[in-house]
Amino acid sequence: PVSRHSALGSFFKLTYKGTQAFHRGVSYLLISLVLLHALLYIYWAGYWKTWPADKQALFPVYNPTYDADEVYPGNTTNLGSYRASLIFTGAASAVIMLFICVTSISIVRENWFKLFYWIHSLVLLSIITAALHASTLFYCIAPGIFMWFLDK
Repeated sequence: PVSRHSALGSFFKLTYKGTQAFHRGVSYLLISLVLLHALLYIYWAGYWKTWPADKQALFPVYNPTYDADEVYPGNTTNLGSYRASLIFTGAASAVIMLFICVTSISIVRENWFKLFYWIHSLVLLSIITAALHASTLFYCIAPGIFMWFLDK
């Protein structure tokens, strides 16, 4: 959490500038990894389309980690609809993160602070969609959410 009186910053005796620099570094790393993940997925989807039709059924483009009969919409067993929706929840979360990153650029932040602030509040929506995309994500971000609520 980045605030002038952050509980985490106070506990570790960090300056506001220090917590801000850490926040930016982690954020840039996160958006870089999100974009890398998306580009690798796009590459996978294009590569998968070049396979012969009989092999395409083995690993669907919706989610290549599951078999085709597990993920295609209409499948009521094995969480088929949920697994087919993973591409859409991941894309929605990535788009929100990109909006946050773009509005964090110093020119935008300094000239249109309200836009920067309100777009940053979309992080909660991004967390929800990312948690739907990767079900274990919530356990990884729970400490950060706890600290955010503590600061509020």
